[in-house]
Amino acid sequence: MHSATKIARKGKNVTIQHDGKSHDFRYKKGWSQLLELLRNPEKVYPFKSFVTSNSQQETMNHVFGDLLASSNEGPGISILGANDADLFCDPRTLREVKERLVVLIQHEAELRMSNDYSALDELIEEKEMLIQYLKEVLTPRGNIRVNNSETLTLKKTVGRRLIRVIEEIGTVFPDLARILNRQIIRGTYFQYIPSDHEIIVL
Repeated sequence: MHSATKIARKGKNVTIQHDGKSHDFRYKKGWSQLLELLRNPEKVYPFKSFVTSNSQQETMNHVFGDLLASSNEGPGISILGANDADLFCDPRTLREVKERLVVLIQHEAELRMSNDYSALDELIEEKEMLIQYLKEVLTPRGNIRVNNSETLTLKKTVGRRLIRVIEEIGTVFPDLARILNRQIIRGTYFQYIPSDHEIIVL
């Protein structure tokens, strides 16, 4: 019976202690996904949560930055980070954007009644940004747009990164690689289902 496997990132290396041996692996693409999965057993990650780029995050912050600052005034808008849900168009975010739009439309009517046009300009700008966002992520029927070819490519990219890392682990710890291959679900979503063998990420 193996003792618990311990994994720790140390700078540019990842150290694995397993079955009485220790080995340093070079940190590269794929390790961040693997460590995230192992830290959160049974948590489901939509595959796109592993491919959010810095530019996409900056775009989202630009669109929703004012909403985050004003979240205490109305429904809170959940700004998704690089390790969160599905590239800013998950059902929760869409629901919150729609709720925010309702508040803005009601507030717009009140400002027009009071002739407060200085506040109205800022409100309309925010409203138009949210409407443009919804147009980009939703079909005319209200479904989330999916680029099938791009989606397939992204799924394969994330899956290949994990496979390569697990294969590298297998060159030193073949039994650990077999455990990881059995316990990590790959596809539209990623999930680590722990086995009797304990894996601890330090």
